[in-house]
Amino acid sequence: MPKLDLDAIAQTNRTGYPAPYDQAVAGRCYRRLATAAGLTEIGASHVVLKPGAWSNPAVKDVLGQMQKLVADGCFVPGGAGTQFTQAQAQWSNDEKALFYYSGSWIESEMKKATASDFQMTAWPAPLLDESSA
Repeated sequence: MPKLDLDAIAQTNRTGYPAPYDQAVAGRCYRRLATAAGLTEIGASHVVLKPGAWSNPAVKDVLGQMQKLVADGCFVPGGAGTQFTQAQAQWSNDEKALFYYSGSWIESEMKKATASDFQMTAWPAPLLDESSA
C-alpha cells in the first residue's frame, strides 16, 4: 500500500444508518484510505471519534461485557491476528466454539473453507439506543 497523506484525503461524517442509530456515530469522522490508495478488494478507513466517545457509560458497559466474555474463554483465540481464517475454521469446521464474533462478510469469506453441513447464522452486536448515544 502506498504511503498516504491523511490531510489530502477528505474527511466525512456521512452515515447510512437510519434514525435513531445514526446518532450513535454522529460525532465521528472518517477517511476512506483504501479508496485513496486504489485498493479494490479490501476496505480500510481512518476513524476519528469525538472527545469522550470511549467514556460514554453505555459504550464502556458493552466493552466491559465483551472483555469478560473474552476473559472467560468464550471466543476462539487468534481471530484478531493474521491467522483469522484458521480461527474461523475452528468454529465453522471443528465446532470448538458456539459463537465467532465477526462481520457479515464471514459467510462469503469462509465459503470454500466451511463444512457443507454447517449452519451459519448471524447475531447482531449490541447497539446503543437513542437515549444512551
